Amino acid sequence: MENKNRLTYRVSAALAGEILSQKMPIGAKLPPDTDLCEKFQVSRTVLREALRVLGAKGLITAKPRVGTLVAEAKHWALWDPQVLHWLTGAALSQEALADIAHHALDMRLALEPSLAALASSRASDAAKQQLQHALRDLQGTPDLAHEQVFICCLYDISGNQFAPFASHLACWAIAQRSTVVPMSHYQALTVAISQGASVEARQCAINYLIGE
Repeated sequence: MENKNRLTYRVSAALAGEILSQKMPIGAKLPPDTDLCEKFQVSRTVLREALRVLGAKGLITAKPRVGTLVAEAKHWALWDPQVLHWLTGAALSQEALADIAHHALDMRLALEPSLAALASSRASDAAKQQLQHALRDLQGTPDLAHEQVFICCLYDISGNQFAPFASHLACWAIAQRSTVVPMSHYQALTVAISQGASVEARQCAINYLIGE
């Protein structure tokens, strides 16, 4: 038997998938609690906790004398790693997924070159060595997991406190990409950051992002 936490996650993930895929459209009223409990075969306590999780992520909103509604997309916490995970599992059309990935790339283009430039000027020698180590690991095993570690390291060493939160979106976007790991650009980026060359670091980030 599933424990309460697993049941809560299963219900919240299922509902999130319906919302993110717009199977349950924006503004739609969620079915009554009794119907949802029967649908997912869970108690009201589990359902309430699942709805609380979705509310905290901005996916639903409760209105007095109206009920619980699917929130406007602008309120969705799309930077949140759990929401991004749900987005991956949602039954989106290829067109919808491509559109979201395009918007994610827009955000990366707005942020990543600047963060690369910041890393070149702010990162300590130890932080630069961390990036070099992440690059070597990626060269040894050029898979998604190691590429995500490398990108997260870039965001971390930028010295900006908000950057690690944005790295969740970058990692999600990388997972949607169909092109190969841009290893030569990552190598050039690492060299530029290690040498404190901010202009070159910025351009390296632009180069590999444009290539996506």
